[in-house]
Amino acid sequence: LAAGCEKTFDNLFLVDHNSENVEALTRRIACLNTTSHVNIWNDDANKIIELVAESIPGRSLNIAFVDPYSLDVQYETIRVLAERQSLDLLILFADDMDIIRNIRTYYDPRKSDKLDLFLGTDSSWRDRWDALDIQDAEHARLLFSKIYIEQLSKIGYGHTDSLPIPRHGRPLYRL
Repeated sequence: LAAGCEKTFDNLFLVDHNSENVEALTRRIACLNTTSHVNIWNDDANKIIELVAESIPGRSLNIAFVDPYSLDVQYETIRVLAERQSLDLLILFADDMDIIRNIRTYYDPRKSDKLDLFLGTDSSWRDRWDALDIQDAEHARLLFSKIYIEQLSKIGYGHTDSLPIPRHGRPLYRL
């Protein structure tokens, strides 16, 4: 979408770990004849975030659309990106797609640290989950959204909003 905007971006920085996705992305962008300078990395964004952040020109207006498959983009990655450059964030928050389905697995750190890494290791989410009176999907979505917004405020995002995106009349994820 960014490559097809009428008023083009000077630069596009695109990262995907999946080589098939990168190939499809490269073909789609080539068809658009964009005037944007396109930088594409076929790698894990969590591993190369320093390189990506350093590539963004200083003193520029920036927006980062973080669209992970699930909870694959770690909080530390967002922190590094946000501290390097002033930017607006639009993040796919896979609450119903991932957190709600897998909370029991994520609760045991021996099974997975995925939610810890996504929310930030200092989020204390287990304590807040334990204190939650009603641990149903609706209350869980609100809790984890609130925790993530609080974590974003720690890195300077004072204004945040959350928009649930439904599918078949029920929440699927948030932006």
